[in-house]
Amino acid sequence: MRLSFALFAIVLAALSLVAVYREAHPPWKAYQRRYVEEAAVRGRTVKTGIRQDWLPALDRADRCRTCHLGVDDPGAPPEPPLAPHPAMAAHEPGRFGCTVCHGGKGPATRLPDAHQGLLPTRLLEARCRNCHDREQLALEAPTAVAGLALARRYHCTSCHRFAGEEIRKFAGPDLTGLAAKVRRPWLTAWIRDPRAYLPTATMGNFLLTDEDIADLSAYLLAPRPQFAAQKFLQEQEDWEARAAALDDDAYDALLDQGKTLFGRMRCLTCHRLGGKGGTLGPDLGRITLKTTRAWARAWLRNPEGYDSHTIMPTFTMSPAERFAVVEYLWDAALPPEDEMDEGREAAGQGAGPPGRAERGARLFVERGCYACHALPGVRGAAEFAPSLARLAALPLKKIVFGPAPIPHTLADYVAAKLQAPRIFAPHLKMPRLGLTPLEVGRITTAVVGMDDSIPAGLRRAAPPRAV
Repeated sequence: MRLSFALFAIVLAALSLVAVYREAHPPWKAYQRRYVEEAAVRGRTVKTGIRQDWLPALDRADRCRTCHLGVDDPGAPPEPPLAPHPAMAAHEPGRFGCTVCHGGKGPATRLPDAHQGLLPTRLLEARCRNCHDREQLALEAPTAVAGLALARRYHCTSCHRFAGEEIRKFAGPDLTGLAAKVRRPWLTAWIRDPRAYLPTATMGNFLLTDEDIADLSAYLLAPRPQFAAQKFLQEQEDWEARAAALDDDAYDALLDQGKTLFGRMRCLTCHRLGGKGGTLGPDLGRITLKTTRAWARAWLRNPEGYDSHTIMPTFTMSPAERFAVVEYLWDAALPPEDEMDEGREAAGQGAGPPGRAERGARLFVERGCYACHALPGVRGAAEFAPSLARLAALPLKKIVFGPAPIPHTLADYVAAKLQAPRIFAPHLKMPRLGLTPLEVGRITTAVVGMDDSIPAGLRRAAPPRAV
């Protein structure tokens, strides 16, 4: 017992001596000695000791300049941590501090504590948007601006609140009249993997089971009285019978007329067909799998009659001209015969076992479909997913990394979440977006620095525009 006590006392004394030595010789003192020596060569005197910038607007203290002494000294040594900071005129350390832009733990004076949460160089644009508007960022932070644009493109802002923005509801199409538009096989394939049908699709893959997909399809294809399908699809002539009555020469002339009208209306500006065209609208190359001739003609007659938020213009065409354009599309986009057979049945038929549509209705809410798509009578939480408006201020210990084999940093968490959302837990609901590495990097840059708690007094107003 005495020997154990003596050994314990020796170890305790040794640890105390080490602690006293570390406290008396912190690393920042070595940096300051080096800076003092360099400043003396230039005939300058430097005050030593802990340097603290008290930032009342942020209610925080930054001691970063205890080590980074040369941030506002153009003549400082070029090696870190003494190197001068570029473009300091607009970001005075005494007013903004360091952590508002770079992250890290301002009060700490030792590593690794001081650099906990520090943004890596590749993400330095991440916090610019907290103080600057988008116009100011276009040149100074192009990666963050591109990331914000991608976040809107992939509907991230329909589920998550971003700093300085409201939730963007119903970014996807209204589904009220879906039963009159799409074929069941197409809808099933679309829900399973949107990009298998349309490589430029912005809807993610929710990794649903076949049973879930069948339930959701049954619910979405249930007729809804709020959409007057017969009124939308009404026509004065049986165009299918007319097409069947044409001989080969007459039908070829009809297709030529449709092709001419298709080109005259510059449809390829927004749509792809035959490997050519734009991507603003859907690819028309496989339209025969998705819908019917009757719906396509009705859509050309009155796009807003189906979707009041559509950007598709209403073209002035006669019924015969719409008929010619649709016949041309069905000829140019004709799929392989087996696919055509699979899609012949009109959507809305064969609802399946009892209760399927009811289960689909629950899935529609549970998976957050209502955040992007409007349906009559559907109500859900105002914010389906966690707010990201103050993600930069979120303590790392509150992030559940689970078994994911990634470094425990905020940036790595966001990047992994964008690439493989279920890597953290199989029950998570965020879809797989199929992003490229470049897109992942841009969205990560836009997201990890968000902090809408920055007071208005520190934000830079956009300069007035010249009249």
